[in-house]
Amino acid sequence: MTNNPILIHEKQRFPKWLLLLLFLPAIVSAVVVWRYVETGEEPASLVGLGVAFLVGLFMSFITLESSLTTKDISVRFFPFVYKTKVFSFKEIDSVDVITYKPILEYGGWGLRRGKTGLAYNVSGKQGVLITFKEAKKLFWGSHKTLLIGTQKPDAWREALKSTGQ
Repeated sequence: MTNNPILIHEKQRFPKWLLLLLFLPAIVSAVVVWRYVETGEEPASLVGLGVAFLVGLFMSFITLESSLTTKDISVRFFPFVYKTKVFSFKEIDSVDVITYKPILEYGGWGLRRGKTGLAYNVSGKQGVLITFKEAKKLFWGSHKTLLIGTQKPDAWREALKSTGQ
């Protein structure tokens, strides 16, 4: 991050209902193990249930943070993008708050590659689309655009207006 005043900062995680859905197999596996202990019956494969639990646990740690200052935009998509990436307005051609189709344009949510560039998103269909003057090295290769999902599109629009973008 920079020493410039922060106009907007947003921290997002995957929705709780999705995490609960992923942890449901863990609950089922606990019941299966308990039944095995009580009755001695061989449990069904716990490998799949264990994998679902681990995926849910991993997803609970994923965090998307984005900020806008008067001079730059920063983003961190932990644990995929461990170090915060800072993009100066000098290297940005345009920034737009858009409505997009996550599944059709990027194949869903998370760290995704679409036809036009890379996306970091955890839910919803609103995003901040950054178009760079030159392709930037991002997580998967070099890209001309980066979409950052947002739950605060109106706040981003207002903050971007104050930067002249």
